[in-house]
Parts: sequence; structure tokens; C-alpha cells
Amino acid sequence: MIVDSSGIVVTNNHVIKDADEIKVALSDGREFESKLLLRDETTDLAVLKIEAKDKFPVLSG
Repeated sequence: MIVDSSGIVVTNNHVIKDADEIKVALSDGREFESKLLLRDETTDLAVLKIEAKDKFPVLSG
């Protein structure tokens, strides 16, 4: 889930745990390289940063 328009993504750690590189795929078909910022195995959360200059839509509510 994109949580910030600058491209900050929160996902599950187990999804990316053994990955050498991480790509984020959007529903419109675009794919972006991303950088791992934080991970926590206890909560099974990981925070990524999409490596692009685009602004991204954010779910709110």
C-alpha cells in the first residue's frame, strides 16, 4: 500500500524477505524499482521507497 505521495510503501516483510531486488507494481501496469528502508520481522512489516520522481496516489480514509 502506498502511504505517501512521494512513494513510501508499506508491505509485509515475508513478501520481500528473500528478495535481491524489489519492484513495486501499480494497478495501472507501471512497475518501479524500490529501496528497502525498514523491516521488522516481529510485526511482519516492511517499508519501501519507490525510486521515481513521480507523485503517487495515496489511499485515505
